[in-house]
Amino acid sequence: KIDELGGRGIRSLAVAKFENDRWEMLGLLTFLDPPRPDTKDTIEKAMELGVDVKMITGDQKIIAIETSRMLGLGTHVETTTNLPALNEDGTVPKEIPADVAQHIIEADGFAEVFPEHKFMIVEILKRQGFSCGMTGDGVNDAPALKKANVGIAVSGATDAARAAADIVLTNEGLSVVVDAIYVSRRIFQRVKSFINYRVAATLQLLVFFFIAVLALHPNKFNDKYEEDFFKMPVIMLMLITVLNDGTLISIGYDNVRPSSRPEKWNLKVLFIISIVLGSIACASSLLLLYLCLDSGSDGSLFQKMGLPEMPYGKIIAIMYLKVSVSDFLTLFSARTVGFFFTQKPAAVLLIAASCSLILSTIVACVWPSGESDGVPVEGLARGDYKLMAVWVWLYCLAWWAIQDTAKVVAYKLIFKFNIFNARSGAFVNVRETNDVADATPAARASIALVEQKLLEQKIDAARKAVLLEQEKGGDNKKYDELLKQLDNTKEDYKQQFADARADDEPTARASVSRMAMRRNSRPLTSDVEQGGNAIDGLNNAVDKEHMSHGIVTKIEGVTQQANKAEDTL
Repeated sequence: KIDELGGRGIRSLAVAKFENDRWEMLGLLTFLDPPRPDTKDTIEKAMELGVDVKMITGDQKIIAIETSRMLGLGTHVETTTNLPALNEDGTVPKEIPADVAQHIIEADGFAEVFPEHKFMIVEILKRQGFSCGMTGDGVNDAPALKKANVGIAVSGATDAARAAADIVLTNEGLSVVVDAIYVSRRIFQRVKSFINYRVAATLQLLVFFFIAVLALHPNKFNDKYEEDFFKMPVIMLMLITVLNDGTLISIGYDNVRPSSRPEKWNLKVLFIISIVLGSIACASSLLLLYLCLDSGSDGSLFQKMGLPEMPYGKIIAIMYLKVSVSDFLTLFSARTVGFFFTQKPAAVLLIAASCSLILSTIVACVWPSGESDGVPVEGLARGDYKLMAVWVWLYCLAWWAIQDTAKVVAYKLIFKFNIFNARSGAFVNVRETNDVADATPAARASIALVEQKLLEQKIDAARKAVLLEQEKGGDNKKYDELLKQLDNTKEDYKQQFADARADDEPTARASVSRMAMRRNSRPLTSDVEQGGNAIDGLNNAVDKEHMSHGIVTKIEGVTQQANKAEDTL
């Protein structure tokens, strides 16, 4: 009876009395402690963000399995039997067998645990390189909360749990944890944009002035230029830096899209993109400087365009405006993976950049004629020809388009050929590992684990919807066919996930898995055989005209998740 109640998630307490020198059973007291209504939705959202969720409880295994099933976590719940014993001093053993770590990763939860087991599970996961979060409310949770990368004390937690945690929730429920994930990933994206831009801008300035000083000597282009080498007044460099930094501060409020996977650094990819952005901006600046210095030569580009010869003072103002505008425009390219217009910037960033661009243009136009730090400078709006600032702007915009296109192409090539594991490394949930081939056995076991769980959840939900509809009556043959197709789809993908984790050639995995999916699927109807894979067969098995909207919606959910899973593989 107790097992029957436990299988329904009901706890039971036996009541007996001692009478006439023996115990007499009086009955059972039962009580139900169901999860909060929002817990299942919170867990599913966390898993959709690539976070693997495990339940650790002191309840009996049979109750834990039912609770885990209700929450959509799966039914692979283990006890502490396979966990190693603590040392005599209460510490976790230094050497943990690889199969123990893999056992922890693959389990959906643990039951009948004591406080030391919670601490041990967190410690083992961290040793394998995983970022581990822990929620709890009691004194017995405090050691694990302290050990985790992020300890979260829920509402109503004890003082000990609150003191050990990094985050204390003041309202009931865990949905705010998902909000925290979104916020942290937005912060990461903004920091990445900041670094990407800062490296690109620094490369542009340093390399440009280095080459300009060494290679482009003004007096060799035109006898009217007395300077031996190109240089810019310090006040102009300070203006560029101050305005750039002022604009860069606003990137902390930029609109960004949080990643669907846990974030980690891939600095090689970051530096490649920064070099692409910085090198094009630098090349365009060097080219403009050359064209300006050569403006007095016969047959120069300036003469062909009908532009006058540039005095050296105006060349300085031109280069100040060019470097300033290029820097600000590079910021908008550095913040996106696609073209700059694919992601709307925040109003704060747009206003800050606009103000800086306008101010830089005004300064370049009205700079008084004379010398600054021994360098002749003349505003672009002074003298007879006053439209040079317009030409500089058009030049910068044209090169910005080239720069942004080169960035998009670079990203496409990096992701297509998986350069520096830019694509495959994202699916290893280990902070310091980007190379799937070099991943530890435990890290390899984590590959696509969340996607597999989500897919199985959606298949189980669709199967339940079919069974409920079948009970109402109808074409049993059609329903049986759909049930078999769901089961086959689940098994096909389960095998694909297992093969992916055992594969030693991560760069070939995407194409190989797609071909294997088409070869190994077990279709049931002629439509499925012609379709060539399990998902096509599943869609073909759904009669949208005669089946309920609920079944169709569930199958569409399975299809979407299966497509995500195949992309992951």
